[in-house]
Amino acid sequence: MSRRRTVEYRAEGELLSIERGTRFWSPRTWSLRVRLLVTQVVLLAVVCAGIGIATDLALKRFLMHQLDIQLLDAGRRSAAIFDMPPPALRPPHRRGSCRR
Repeated sequence: MSRRRTVEYRAEGELLSIERGTRFWSPRTWSLRVRLLVTQVVLLAVVCAGIGIATDLALKRFLMHQLDIQLLDAGRRSAAIFDMPPPALRPPHRRGSCRR
C-alpha cells in the first residue's frame, strides 16, 4: 500500500496542507492567482484558435473565388480563339526597312 504524503506550505501566515495526489489537481485548492492565470491562458488559446479558423475560412473563400475568375477568363480566351478567323499571313520582313 502506498501512503499519501502531506505537503505543507506557508503562505502569508497561513498553513496550507495539500495532499499529494488528486487533491493537488483540484481547482478548488488552487490560489486565486493560479486560477486567473489558467483562465487567461485557456481564453487566449480559444481566441487564437478562433482567429486561426476564421482566417482559414476567409482565405479559402477568397482563393476559391479568385480561381473561379481565372478559370472563367481562361475559358473565354480559349473560346475566343475558335471564334476568330485564322491570322493573316504577313509578307516576310526585309532587312533595312523600318515599319512605323
